[in-house]
Amino acid sequence: MPRLARLLGFAILAFVLWRVDRHALWDRLRAASPGLLVAAVLLNVPQLGAKAARWRMLANRSGASLGFVESQRLYWAALAIGFGTPGRLGEFWKVKFLADRGLAFGRALASVVLDRLFDLCLLFGLGVVAVLWLGVGSRVGWAGWIALVLAGLSPVVLLAPGLVSRVAETARAPFLKMSGAALATGAAEYSGGLADIGRRSILPAVLWTTAGSAMFFLQCWLIASSLSLALPLPALVLATALANLVSFLPITIAGIGTREAALIGGLASSGVVAADAVSYSLLMLLVFFVCGAAIGALAWASLPARSRFTGSAGSAN
Repeated sequence: MPRLARLLGFAILAFVLWRVDRHALWDRLRAASPGLLVAAVLLNVPQLGAKAARWRMLANRSGASLGFVESQRLYWAALAIGFGTPGRLGEFWKVKFLADRGLAFGRALASVVLDRLFDLCLLFGLGVVAVLWLGVGSRVGWAGWIALVLAGLSPVVLLAPGLVSRVAETARAPFLKMSGAALATGAAEYSGGLADIGRRSILPAVLWTTAGSAMFFLQCWLIASSLSLALPLPALVLATALANLVSFLPITIAGIGTREAALIGGLASSGVVAADAVSYSLLMLLVFFVCGAAIGALAWASLPARSRFTGSAGSAN
């Protein structure tokens, strides 16, 4: 599946590049402002730092004991892994790290799932507004509809009281090499982690999510400005949110291909031609994924060698 997913993403990107005006695309990229792009790259630090602080809060309330610096390093290292996996599933490496340090697997999973859900819920809300803004038409595309449905169902499935436990009691998952009893235990731990995190975590998590997302959309505005794209901010935010939601589908890595296709449709109603939409998307890939992965790789390298695989690292506050 991962290999096919990677091929699918690159195939979509190749098709998009074949259809657009490549001369116009190259001219637009060459004219991009380096200063604005550097500013966008530097803002990765506070943007992702806010999200790392959110995950630290959720993990600690689930029973972990993460210091500020340690949580930042782990979050960035996990991002580097996630950027290279379909749907950024590699970010769930944080679960293994916490579990190997002694936190129950289900509790560790609860913190990472909730961390992902806060971003998905924001993107879902903006995605719904984007659909209403674009109109219920072909511009949304099949990937957009699938992403919206999955994002909308995620909180229902993952947070429904007792659902995980009921599934675990009847599950048979030999591919996980876990017995029904082990799955039931994991489900109970997961439910316990959710309960300990509790409603009192919602407000601070929402505040951290808002701070990180505001920084993200500021970066997007800087990227668009570097290309001299005259876009109303609401149009930029909505089209980018829908494209980001689509990039979470586990059919590609780093949103390659799906993001470009979604932005072409999403920005068309604002008068942005395909070549300009693709240039914006490619610079997003550079700023958020290439540069973000580079910083994440440095964070990974800064971890003690044993902790990269076993999770046994000392606390750093």
